[in-house]
Amino acid sequence: MIRFRDMPIRNKLIISFLALIILPVVTIGIFSFYTSQRLLKQKTEQYTNDILMETGENVDVKLREIERISFQIVSNMTIQDALKKANMGIKDEYEKIFVERAIDSQLKGFVPLYLDIAAVQVVSLSGTVYYVNPGSVTIGISDSEKRIMEEHKGGAVWFGTNPSSQTIRVGRAINSIVNQELIGYEIIQIRESSVHDIYRRTDLFKSGDILITDLDGRIISHKDKSKLDEFIGDVAAGLTKDSIYNSFTTVGIDGTSNYVASRSINNGQWRMIAIIPTEQYERDIILLRYWILGICGACCIMSLLLSLRISDSISRPLRNLSEMMNKVGKGNFDVSIQPYTNDEVGVLSEHFNKMVRQVQKLIQEVYQEQYLKQKAELKSLRAQINPHFLYNTLESINWMARTRNVPEIGDMVKALGDLMRASISGDDFVTLNDEITNITNYLKIQKFRYGDRLGVCIGISPDIGQIIVPKLILQPIVENSIVHGLEEKLEDGHIKISGKLENGDVVIMICDDGVGMEKEKADHLNRLFSEYHEGTRVSGGSAKVDIRKDIGSKDDMHTHIGLINVDRRIKMYYGASYGLSISSVIGEGTSVKAVLPARTSAPETGLHNKS
Repeated sequence: MIRFRDMPIRNKLIISFLALIILPVVTIGIFSFYTSQRLLKQKTEQYTNDILMETGENVDVKLREIERISFQIVSNMTIQDALKKANMGIKDEYEKIFVERAIDSQLKGFVPLYLDIAAVQVVSLSGTVYYVNPGSVTIGISDSEKRIMEEHKGGAVWFGTNPSSQTIRVGRAINSIVNQELIGYEIIQIRESSVHDIYRRTDLFKSGDILITDLDGRIISHKDKSKLDEFIGDVAAGLTKDSIYNSFTTVGIDGTSNYVASRSINNGQWRMIAIIPTEQYERDIILLRYWILGICGACCIMSLLLSLRISDSISRPLRNLSEMMNKVGKGNFDVSIQPYTNDEVGVLSEHFNKMVRQVQKLIQEVYQEQYLKQKAELKSLRAQINPHFLYNTLESINWMARTRNVPEIGDMVKALGDLMRASISGDDFVTLNDEITNITNYLKIQKFRYGDRLGVCIGISPDIGQIIVPKLILQPIVENSIVHGLEEKLEDGHIKISGKLENGDVVIMICDDGVGMEKEKADHLNRLFSEYHEGTRVSGGSAKVDIRKDIGSKDDMHTHIGLINVDRRIKMYYGASYGLSISSVIGEGTSVKAVLPARTSAPETGLHNKS
């Protein structure tokens, strides 16, 4: 598991931004949810109670109006006089009809005043019923109802709802205005729908249920008329006597949870109850939860995008700077950073560009210095070509000119002239064919000196004739073979020059069957070849050339100087992988191997650049 401190800066910034933004958002979201849930419950409770209060007052207004009409009926003098006569026992049929018509006319005068009245009846103590029945309602008063009305001494008494007629009954005991003696009973029946219409238009009715019960839980008004006069035991059990005024509690009804609010109406005789399923309330809670989750999710997504953008704007310049520094570390100085900002990273990028330019400048200065040193070294090496063969040649010409007058002298002089012209020409590179021509002229001169003692065989593959090589790289090698290999040999000697392509390189072999050299001396020369490049080019040492110091002894001067010259020239032009190598066996001869790249054009600088 990657530790935080080991993470990339971009990941650190993203995690930090998300922690600083998401944690507060989630905390605020949770706090807001529970606070909103509590406030929503309070608001629901307050709204429900407000609706119940308003609706209850409207019901009370209607009921008080009915009670007022009821009072007007029982205090009507015509009705009182008629009831007194009826109670005394009327035997005259005419008198009975007179009393009946008197009461009927008074009742009919009251009914039109309130359209919600279904029926009005007045009962004398003798049991005679006088009524106005606009509809089909049950007529009559039970003994229990009479007893209750008597207990209320003329006050209005509400008896509940008749399920068959769907009417609500309110009654009074009729007492004499003169002496307050009981003279009869009154029952007014109003339509239950007139009360139901008051609360059925409320929002609570749409989302839940509203009903009216008495204090025992008997239903007085309900939208389901089949439940009229039934008991609501579950709801009544959840509402105590202490909670009949503005209560709000949770009650289980038929296995479901409900919020139940109630309010006392009709002077404490009834109770208006609102039943709201908790799922209705929880639906709002769930909606609120989704809203908060959506807002928190949107904030998290926005914070993620913002953190990605900010972290990328900070880490991208640093990442680019790191990549450029890696390239510089691998030796690529041709890089630069485009600063997009003026902050610390932008300033750092500017300093990096300045540093790279300064390093490039220093490298160029060092390379130029090395190039000049190598060029001077090359000129020095080219000037160090052993001139003794020219002296011997001139001596031979002189000797032949003094002893005999022959045409061969002209040939010898011509060959020497061609060789000297090739040597002093301004070109540093020639084709391999031209180099073979030069070595042929050189060997022609040597043939005049050694005669039949010197045998030469040249076999160069035609496909490498146009390969470009440094000028005069074969002559010093051939001269070394003649002077130190064949000259000391008593019998005839042979030199073989061959050339071919191997693995994309040109390999030239100069072999002689001379006296050879000790293995130690051959190893010493090979070591000088390799140590030159390692000490002066690869390790960055000075390219100072002192061949005499490399040779070691004055006696070995002519043995080594030409070979070292050629090897160093090749390495300067093409690098350390090219150059000479020597193998020799005492009494059998020496072989020199020269390896060069198979190029058809000269190097652009003329010198091998190896940083």
